[in-house]
Amino acid sequence: MAKIPNFNKKDLKGNKNYRNIGLYLLMLIITVSIISSFFEPKSVTQQELTYSEFLEELK
Repeated sequence: MAKIPNFNKKDLKGNKNYRNIGLYLLMLIITVSIISSFFEPKSVTQQELTYSEFLEELK
């Protein structure tokens, strides 16, 4: 049988700490991913080809 949660102030304090830790971890992950996206090498831009140019490249 499932345990019924006790919503005393003592329990809410513990849950709040876990929520704060989770929030800080989420913010850290987002910050690191945004910063690392600026330091990654730029991708090579591809030139668009018309269909006839594409066919000539295949020859």
